[in-house]
Amino acid sequence: MVVRTLMWQQSIALMAQQPEHIEVKRKRYSIRNRVLHDAIMMRDYFTGGKLTYLEENFHDRLRMKRELFLKIKDDLCEMDPEWPQRIDALGIPGHSPHMKTLDCLRLLATGQSTDSIDDYVRMGKTTLYKYLKRFVRNIVRRYGGEYLRNPNQDDINRILAENEARGFPGKNVYWPLVKNMLHKDETGHGVVKGVELRLKGNGDAIRGLTVLLG
Repeated sequence: MVVRTLMWQQSIALMAQQPEHIEVKRKRYSIRNRVLHDAIMMRDYFTGGKLTYLEENFHDRLRMKRELFLKIKDDLCEMDPEWPQRIDALGIPGHSPHMKTLDCLRLLATGQSTDSIDDYVRMGKTTLYKYLKRFVRNIVRRYGGEYLRNPNQDDINRILAENEARGFPGKNVYWPLVKNMLHKDETGHGVVKGVELRLKGNGDAIRGLTVLLG
């Protein structure tokens, strides 16, 4: 009887030492049906016999042509192992690379907030910011060496040739002759020397114009 009483007291003491039960709050989960909306997005812009939105609509929304978009998407799939479509733990396909690229470009091109496009792209704010950071980092790695460098002489000549072929802005001003185009002076600045600018309608000309380009 004494032993049983001691065991009972020890059991009560152990129960008193147990931590207080705290209810664990479950994380809220939104069922976004991303597979369905990914298929809708593909039908709107990329696949199917008749697309919902034309090339003009695509350019207005993303500020680029569809073929450039697809090139960027393919480059990101080659560089980033998280960019291709993957399967989650429940066997449900994740976001497609088209959707990831579309989301990032819509944010950058239009300045929209993540909450304002969630109803179409079906991607949470945290996930979208994660892909946006990876998108910017990979774009700089892939294209930075070509497009983020200082222009060289070949770039300047090509740009000037394109401008000359289509005409400079303005109805009454044109550039018939550019000599010794864009070289660097002793300060390292780009300089235009020997520019001859003529105004239509009269023979006035400004010769020997030197323009510092910064």
